[in-house]
Amino acid sequence: MSEQQPDQDMSKAVQSPDERLVAAAHAGDLPAVQQAVTDGANIDAKVVTDRFRGEEFQSTALHLAVLYAHEAAAVYLLEKGADANAVDSAGRAPLHLATIARQTNFVRMLLNAGADVNLKDAKGYSPLHSISSVGNSTEIIDLLLERGADVNAADNGGVTPIFDAVYNAQPVLVKKLLEHGAMFNAFDNNGEQPIHFANRDKLKERGGMERTVECLALLLEAGASADAPDRHGKTLVEQCENDPRIAELVAVFKAKAGVDATLAKFRREGPQGDSDD
Repeated sequence: MSEQQPDQDMSKAVQSPDERLVAAAHAGDLPAVQQAVTDGANIDAKVVTDRFRGEEFQSTALHLAVLYAHEAAAVYLLEKGADANAVDSAGRAPLHLATIARQTNFVRMLLNAGADVNLKDAKGYSPLHSISSVGNSTEIIDLLLERGADVNAADNGGVTPIFDAVYNAQPVLVKKLLEHGAMFNAFDNNGEQPIHFANRDKLKERGGMERTVECLALLLEAGASADAPDRHGKTLVEQCENDPRIAELVAVFKAKAGVDATLAKFRREGPQGDSDD
């Protein structure tokens, strides 16, 4: 799930205070940011920062200060009243960008400045969707959950954050989402459930099999059905091309071993058919 980012080349000549403000925020030039504000720049001005398929892409100064991790500029803009919930041309607020970039200090700063933890972008992604996609930051997901992030918020395709966490083989996030009430049996707009989002490509990555197994084990322990058909009528095992490791996982669960026993078995013995992941 790729994210279109503003163009990094903002070296073109700029004239207005608004343009100078956004360019300075992009560069992290705090004195220039301050001068642009002194010269009358609109703190929330949206300026063209990229052109994509013939369409102009606009961002605010705060978006770029956050995206490129210019903390002093971001702090100054917020102190001057920058809107923490202003959106760019993709409907994303600065909080979306901070979570995508896994910038914990910016996430905290924006939340403290009143950022809406459940604001959705044009595709329906919330900040929790973003961190569930990129993963590897339990601190950020904890911050979002503490501030009331909706674990069952669906994007335009009906996908909730737990779908993304499973797809990206993030067992720690799957566990946290389940603990906060994520629906393991939710359906997206294609009639699929989180258990169907096991990513076959992840099975081939180093460590990907183990992480995927842990995600699936957590879902099964929560009550997900291994026999639930996906949109093509395939079960989990069939969907994973009868991978013997996934088949063994399902067989162990059907034998009522439970998540702890299952994961202990996999870590101790390794799944049958294990390759050189």
